[in-house]
Amino acid sequence: MQQRRGAGGGPMCGGNTHYPNVVDPAYDGGLLSLSEAAAHLESTPCSGCLVGAIASGALGGRGSTLRRVLYQTLTKPPLLGIGSGVSDHSKGKSKLWSSATMVRSPLVVNRDSETLQETVRKIVRWYERATAQPIANRAVYYFDDSRARVRSLTNTGFNARQVSCATRDG
Repeated sequence: MQQRRGAGGGPMCGGNTHYPNVVDPAYDGGLLSLSEAAAHLESTPCSGCLVGAIASGALGGRGSTLRRVLYQTLTKPPLLGIGSGVSDHSKGKSKLWSSATMVRSPLVVNRDSETLQETVRKIVRWYERATAQPIANRAVYYFDDSRARVRSLTNTGFNARQVSCATRDG
């Protein structure tokens, strides 16, 4: 749900929240701009959901301002999962960004080595272990600004939706 547009990347989408001091190295770089849905996830029907995030890249690296801003955005009350009671079950490990090869939280970076489908399933398994509750594929919702990534989840049972005013992949 992160949208970096403008500064050579096309027009800015209306309703986005812009972070003038947060560098977003994705695609051709620039400053962070979150879609209205991403910036205000706590005000959407997703507010009662277990939340996760998947990034293909490193999101600026360990300790970056980008990771901090995204973590703060994804942990606004009443969002569940990251930073909520679920993290108590994992001894606070949900505060960590983990790699797709070793998912130890619902915050995943460097997904390049894994398929998106595998990474989504690993986050679901993490939450199943953390909550001791099964999660059906049909109860999983995935939102992205990339049409190609949304299409890659076809026939998985997950609910994948493109949410952006424009896509970066044509």
